[in-house]
Amino acid sequence: MTSGEAKFYHQEADGKLRTVKLPIESMDCCGACSTIKGEQLKLCSGCGERLYCSSECQSVDWRVHKRSCGKTDRIDLGVYYPLLALIAEKCRMNVQTHPPDGVHFAINHQILNHPSPDPPFTTFPGGYKARPVILGDEIPLSVDMIKKWWPGAPSPKVASKLQRRILRGGNPLPINIAVCVALLSEIYTTDSSKDSKPRIRLAYKSSPIADFGIVVGDTIVQPQDRLAYYDSATGNITVDQDPHEHSWIYFTTIRGEDIFLDCGMFHFNACTCVSTKGCCPREESEMFPVVPALFYGRDMRNGVPGTPWKERGRFSVLRNENLQTAIQHTPYTLTFDDRINIWDFLETCQGDKESTIKQRKLVDLYTIAAMDAVRTSLESSEWKKFPNEVMQGIETDPAEPDYTNFTEQDWEEHLMRWQKQISQAKKEARKRRKA
Repeated sequence: MTSGEAKFYHQEADGKLRTVKLPIESMDCCGACSTIKGEQLKLCSGCGERLYCSSECQSVDWRVHKRSCGKTDRIDLGVYYPLLALIAEKCRMNVQTHPPDGVHFAINHQILNHPSPDPPFTTFPGGYKARPVILGDEIPLSVDMIKKWWPGAPSPKVASKLQRRILRGGNPLPINIAVCVALLSEIYTTDSSKDSKPRIRLAYKSSPIADFGIVVGDTIVQPQDRLAYYDSATGNITVDQDPHEHSWIYFTTIRGEDIFLDCGMFHFNACTCVSTKGCCPREESEMFPVVPALFYGRDMRNGVPGTPWKERGRFSVLRNENLQTAIQHTPYTLTFDDRINIWDFLETCQGDKESTIKQRKLVDLYTIAAMDAVRTSLESSEWKKFPNEVMQGIETDPAEPDYTNFTEQDWEEHLMRWQKQISQAKKEARKRRKA
């Protein structure tokens, strides 16, 4: 199957079929004479979808190429990624208000100890090292719940940051899959031959994106930046997000350059954020002024040695035939068969491990929301007005200490320090059960 000619048809609302057009995968050979010349090859200036080794070859090939050539609008990832980060953030926050299994249990239970910003981490049974969050009595959700939620917090700002770390934990894989499927569905089905509108494609700097998808692996996180929850009423220990089961998004240009986007590091206290100002409607920007995003492109690669990840595997979304089939009923819905294809891809990414009902519900919910957000930005041409320079920063708080001074404490020793609060919480839990 040749590049740009994948035969996957998708039903639109008006009954017409649309075809997924795959971009050129690499700088391999001239589209006219098939000569392999690598970096000497030039893209067609009209569409950016065909390679030539010379102007002579381009002229000879025009008779054939003019049928598919047309204007291509290229969206630069360096400008567009704040919207993708916002989509990921809205997915996380949406699941707190309309979740398949309720609000995060650590948010509606009072915190008994001091998990932030400077206590020692502990080693839990099984060898997992993290900061313990000891949970006591259940409390009702309210706008002014911060003081009741963590009475011993050093400051409201410290408590607010811990709360946002908790809310932003878990589910990185379903979120990343949803964002990628939305890009596939809403961008790579556009075609300049329809309604005289230009096709839309992703690019980085001057290079078209040739592939994108999911990376799975480890993220490098120190024990003091991990969280583990201890329910004092039941004795259960829960971990939200395992740094050894992490995922993020990769983009590869036609020249083989990799760009990475990771919106799931805030939970691990790697609080690199990006401003959403100018990248979304004003009401959304006011609600989510900054969102977590680690964008690892050329500038960061040149300025920061190494990456915070250890990659185990990559799984293309753009070139996955089952996912191309799965979006046949977009942009408005996903059939059961479509969802099975997405669930199968999720399981492939996690090493053929069977997905849970929760994961399936989440990826369904996230995918529909992500497609709607990407489609809206394209239909309104909002992306053309995005700021050329993205505002980035790292969120810290005044009480955050020097990371070189963290110490480890035995879990049993840590529990002994908080035994009084834990005993009281257990008594209150028994009273509730009897009542």
